[in-house]
Amino acid sequence: MKISKIVQEKLEENGMTVKDLAKEIDVPYTTFLGMLNRGLAKADVQIFIKICTVLGEKPDEIIKLIYDDNYYADYQEEKLKKTLREFGMPENILDTMNDNDKEKFIKAIKNMTKKK
Repeated sequence: MKISKIVQEKLEENGMTVKDLAKEIDVPYTTFLGMLNRGLAKADVQIFIKICTVLGEKPDEIIKLIYDDNYYADYQEEKLKKTLREFGMPENILDTMNDNDKEKFIKAIKNMTKKK
């Protein structure tokens, strides 16, 4: 999984924007946006640790999400189950969905929560 996608997901979970994160880690927005678009390939360890700290994540957990597809899939599944519980929906509804349908479902729920 690309680190930029994981950072974007974590930003959404924390109600933050890329601009917010750049400010928190004390990196100019345009510089950070470029780094993010390149997958943080040129980010040093200190910046990575600052990002994790601001997002409330342990660096090793982010690394697992990047390199272990099974770990990422489990993370996504738990995130979706949490959302279902928040909406009072049964978790077994997931059993009838393929991965593509789950992604569409997540996006639909996110859109519903943004409109509130």
